[in-house]
Amino acid sequence: MSGIAGLQTLTGAAPAQSILTGLGRALAHRGPDGEGRHTSGGTALLHTALARDPSAAEQPFVEPEGWVAAADGLAQSTLPGLRQLSQSLLAEGDRPADDLLPFQRDVSGYALAIHDPVEDRLLLTRDRFGRHPLYYAETAQGLVFASEPRAIAASGVLKPTLRKEAARELLQLQFNTGAATLFSGIARVLPGETLVVEGGRVVARRRANLPPATVETPRDDAEPLVALEAGLRDALQLSLADRARTGLYATAGLESLALLATLRKLGQRDVPVVSALYGERDDLAQMLTKASGVEPDWVRVTAQDFWALLPKVALALDDPGADYGAVALYAVAQQAGRTLDTLVVPEGGAELFGLYGRYRSLLRPVWLGGRSMRARGFLEGLSVLRDDASTWRDGLRAAESRLAQSGYTRLQAAQGLDCAFWLANDRLSVLDRCFAPHGLAARTPFLMASLARFAFTLPDRLKVSGSQGGVLLRRWLAKAAPDLEIHRQMKPATFPALQWVAEDAARLGPLVADNAGIAELCRPGAVTKLFSRVGTSHSKRLGHAAWQLLFFALWHAVHIEGKSAQGDTVAVLSAK
Repeated sequence: MSGIAGLQTLTGAAPAQSILTGLGRALAHRGPDGEGRHTSGGTALLHTALARDPSAAEQPFVEPEGWVAAADGLAQSTLPGLRQLSQSLLAEGDRPADDLLPFQRDVSGYALAIHDPVEDRLLLTRDRFGRHPLYYAETAQGLVFASEPRAIAASGVLKPTLRKEAARELLQLQFNTGAATLFSGIARVLPGETLVVEGGRVVARRRANLPPATVETPRDDAEPLVALEAGLRDALQLSLADRARTGLYATAGLESLALLATLRKLGQRDVPVVSALYGERDDLAQMLTKASGVEPDWVRVTAQDFWALLPKVALALDDPGADYGAVALYAVAQQAGRTLDTLVVPEGGAELFGLYGRYRSLLRPVWLGGRSMRARGFLEGLSVLRDDASTWRDGLRAAESRLAQSGYTRLQAAQGLDCAFWLANDRLSVLDRCFAPHGLAARTPFLMASLARFAFTLPDRLKVSGSQGGVLLRRWLAKAAPDLEIHRQMKPATFPALQWVAEDAARLGPLVADNAGIAELCRPGAVTKLFSRVGTSHSKRLGHAAWQLLFFALWHAVHIEGKSAQGDTVAVLSAK
């Protein structure tokens, strides 16, 4: 984990040092132990380093021929051959860098900037899943890029203002689709995309094509079980390699159990296990202790912790997935970062192995309760938004249309949609921002190229069957770790964030309604009324709607209004 940033001017004049200083200062939390800069003509690259992360050493990297690179997630030893890589990225637009680099099996994610001093050409690219973030803005000074959008705003090249269309989409979906962010003028480099920048402007784009519409039919029932175990072993060994202080973040999901069972098979009994606890020890606690062979490091999250951490989480999530689970993840990272450098996390497993209930619902006929994914927004029909048009779903509709023509199965199309938006712009974005302030790097074995490809091309029947998801993972666990069968019956405690919001709704409602961003998008009287209903109705849908509004109010307060994130939730919302 590190930070990268830079600027290419419109005129070719040397970039202003004040802009680079602003970028470096804003990214210091991603690499507080050192900063490297390289300037060539009108292009400058900047890198902030974390001393205990070997992937962040001695950057920007300069080849003897003058080619320069700055990377988040890649070590200097993997970067030689920049000229060849750059030519490949330009020539093979349908292939992302992780298919071009010789070390692709070792790559769980990266964001990369390469400068060619001869052509004065800058390339910006991300891995296929978007594991590491990268943003840019075309400004009066030229093109500015950085690992986080708030760093671009902090550099002084533009004033942070709200993009209303993106805000409405966030309120309805919990995440944003496409390249646009909540900040006007700041966009994402998309997963698997390469931008070609010349003269301080984007002149071309290359984007990885969708994976081929392939289903690998196994010869017998044993073949996919053997392949899954080999893939899990390989991916986990790569995730644990060369990490002196590495732990595993465990949840109640099948994908976490699969990683724990694989650790046992590898004989890695000394890897610390970290997990969140919201109440008394429950079935999850017993199961994780049994699975790991050690007592996990429990991070207890109370209502008081939730309200104290929420403003800091809103500050960290400058490109947010409005997921209340981020508060628990932030608390875990805060504690784990004191003793660990890296956490192996299960992100991607649910999407690739078909674990979500929405996949099962999608495949059922309508008369049995089947329904499309994300057909209704969190605030839709509640008369809260000033503009309640269905345009918030335009990004999803466009992607659904493309996927429907891809030759994918219906399940693969749903998985592709989740990987493009939910995984990249919610789960992985939240993971990056919650870990970065605590100097913690994440490793995502399920997103290693070979394991991800294996999972995505499995027949649908090995992912979803009737009311059961993650079919192959379940079969493998039953064989590889039969003592963990408790996972079939257990009902672990869920994060009670919506309950805490409901309990304090009477006090929160007027404060949320009074927020400038909420007043711009919503009817304040309707917001207050909704919160009053949440406090008495115990409706899960109203609870989710109230959460969306609360989170956005905090996000707007710290990122657009410039309020301090110090203090608890009520203090930040009340600040003038």
